[in-house]
Formats: sequence, C-alpha cells, structure tokens
Amino acid sequence: MAISTYSITTLAAVKTFLKISDLDTSRDGLLEALIDSVSEAAENYTGRLFVKRTVVEETHYCDGSTLQLNHYPALSVSELEQGGETVNPAEY
Repeated sequence: MAISTYSITTLAAVKTFLKISDLDTSRDGLLEALIDSVSEAAENYTGRLFVKRTVVEETHYCDGSTLQLNHYPALSVSELEQGGETVNPAEY
C-alpha cells in the first residue's frame, strides 16, 4: 500500500519517530494505512486541507463581497462563475 499524496507525514518520518529501522518493513503496510487514516481524520475534524491541492467547490450563497469557502486557505482562484457566467478575474 502506498501513502496518499495528501497525507501529512511520511512513512520514513513515522519510522524514525518510532525508532523502527528502515530495514524492518514488516509493519509498513499498517503504518501507511494509519498515516492515511490519521491524515484524513485531521482534515475532516478541522475542516482544513493541510497539503496543497486543486479543489473544486460549488456554493450557492454569496453576500456580494464575501465568498465563504469550505476548504481554506485558498492560495489562488482559477475561475469563478456567478449565475452560469464566468466572472472577469479582474473583479475578484
């Protein structure tokens, strides 16, 4: 099993912390599953994404000047549509 691209740590870091030799691979599958589970649980609990990625969100409410995102912080916005029309990037 490989660790997800979005996991918040690495197998090597966990093995170093737990003082498990790099040569001991007997528990790698378990550790990788735990890393993925804990990473996902942390994101779900906090409502935040800890590893940079592309996210597509759809929202149906905006007060005209503020857009509430489900995932933050947003590093950039590539496109914004309002009423089925693409908003000019100069306006956001």
